[in-house]
Amino acid sequence: MALHIPFAQAGVQQVPRTTGPILQQAGNLNNTLLMTFSEFGRRVSQNASNGTANNVLLLGGGLKKQGILNDAPNLQDFN
Repeated sequence: MALHIPFAQAGVQQVPRTTGPILQQAGNLNNTLLMTFSEFGRRVSQNASNGTANNVLLLGGGLKKQGILNDAPNLQDFN
């Protein structure tokens, strides 16, 4: 898993660098939301890399807040 992280980060960093200028030139940057998610059908408990393998990433010019929007889920209490 750790070997894929630099590749994934590089790919994610390229999206705003390439797509952002195109959307901005067309006047659609603030009206566009890009979403990517991963869901491997795994259980909620942590895996060997202390993660849950479930992720959501939102990119857009009109987002009101930057950064992490939610706290990490409590993996001890599923209610």
